[in-house]
Amino acid sequence: MTPVAKALIIAGIEPGGRIAIMPRTRYEWAGPDCAVREAGGGSVPDDADSSPDPIEWIVRGSGTRHLIAESPEHAEAVATGCTHAE
Repeated sequence: MTPVAKALIIAGIEPGGRIAIMPRTRYEWAGPDCAVREAGGGSVPDDADSSPDPIEWIVRGSGTRHLIAESPEHAEAVATGCTHAE
């Protein structure tokens, strides 16, 4: 098992758990995507340029409980998208 997959399990990903991946399009994101599957989870792709409404719809609708983001700004966009509707 890869170190990233082990870290995801330690972070609390459970079999079938959803992890949103919010990157710019680059081949380096294949590694985290494979690690999610290796840890037993499912990847939920999200566009790094999305606005809060689509982010909220994707994250809530998929049951995502974890996030892998390319930057702090992307993580903040997810946080904003998931709290503005509450």
